[in-house]
Amino acid sequence: MKKTCLNSIKIYKSIFCICVLITNTTFFSQGLSGTWTGSGTNWTSTACAVEINTSVSNLQNGASVSFTPTNMGCNMPNTFSSSAIVNHVALAPFLDYGNYGKGVLTFTFSSPVTNPILHLDRLGGGYGFGPHSNSALLTLLNSGLTLTKLSENGSHLEVTLNTITRTPDQLFGSTTSSDCGEPTVGSAAGSIRINGTLTSVSFEFELNGADGFADAIVVIWELPNEMPNAGLDTTYIFCKDGVPEDLLSLLEGNPIGGGNWSPPLSSGNGIFNPQIDSAGVYTYTLNSGNCTAQSNLTVLFSEKPIITNVVVTDFSENNSIEIQVIGIGNYEYSLDGVNFQSSNFFNNLAPGAYTIVVKDINGCGLATTEAYILNYPLFFTPNNDGYNDFWNIMGYNKTSYTVYIYDRYGKLLKILNNKTGGWDGKYNGRNMPSTDYWFKFVDVNNRVIDGHFSLKR
Repeated sequence: MKKTCLNSIKIYKSIFCICVLITNTTFFSQGLSGTWTGSGTNWTSTACAVEINTSVSNLQNGASVSFTPTNMGCNMPNTFSSSAIVNHVALAPFLDYGNYGKGVLTFTFSSPVTNPILHLDRLGGGYGFGPHSNSALLTLLNSGLTLTKLSENGSHLEVTLNTITRTPDQLFGSTTSSDCGEPTVGSAAGSIRINGTLTSVSFEFELNGADGFADAIVVIWELPNEMPNAGLDTTYIFCKDGVPEDLLSLLEGNPIGGGNWSPPLSSGNGIFNPQIDSAGVYTYTLNSGNCTAQSNLTVLFSEKPIITNVVVTDFSENNSIEIQVIGIGNYEYSLDGVNFQSSNFFNNLAPGAYTIVVKDINGCGLATTEAYILNYPLFFTPNNDGYNDFWNIMGYNKTSYTVYIYDRYGKLLKILNNKTGGWDGKYNGRNMPSTDYWFKFVDVNNRVIDGHFSLKR
């Protein structure tokens, strides 16, 4: 199955959409919020075709929020989803507490999302007036939703059922680290899942700690969107003279109906008619709100074989039959209708009649004909003991032929054909002596075979 989102991972028999390339992903597949655009407090991004918008409300005591597009910081490689989050486009809300004020930061989604993940970096640290740690305290305001910490970069990301913060009021030394070029001391980073289905989520922000005045956090949203089941890529062979079939029923993976086929079929409703529609690749596309799944059905044709010629090599030490056919199928060949082989060539054949059967291995039909291998015995013993008493051409042939038998001097002794018995070794009622005799075989197609044999008494 192919997705317009770039990858998928099976989780407990569910498939989720990835709308941005994620490497080394575990547990979930992601649609990460991409480029943020906007001004003031209204900014917009998308993930898996879901539009995400920001808004700010209930500002108190001089609190304010401003936004800047940035990249996710370097603390994130150890977080829940993937190292691809590092340096991915993010949004940096700057939370200014004013005079110990507070406000509400809201993210609104254009369609319902379930269990979204909030990746945070640069939460708290030493960004304040004094040597002690401080942080924003983010309190989830939505009833019916809860928070779960999935991972963190250290031990100071504190998450409860409805709050997110960095451990406050810790005394820092003089060392200041750099987080992707930004001076920080002990910033917390991590991934938090919001449990539930929602179209918006609101956090009240306020200062948590004695020495701070602002926080410049960094945010990426990750939306685990369920991918519709469009089935698995499949190859199917139709008989050219076969009956129409519903392509959806031929796709492996139990796909869901309701999608579209491209290129369109003559029926207009997903029914493939092998006598009208063409072989090729047909793409099934299934949309489910935020994501699109696709699978390809490769249609091949097969057909009943047509036997055009049978090349018989006989009157030899290694008699053979080569069966020549035309058709677009994959064929098997038999000389008895029971034992089949993939090669159209048979050798080391005994004289006799053969029933040739050529069948299409995909069940699209068969063709039959007959062939005959002829040969002659190198000697015969006409002593009336019931064994080798007559000399004749071996191998039955419905085609007329004539055999002329001569002595060594070229005297014609006997004329045989495909309807007469063999030569008994006599000429005009007299036994011919033990010696070599010559023959000429001529059939109705003017094929001439010359040879000789021995008479033994």
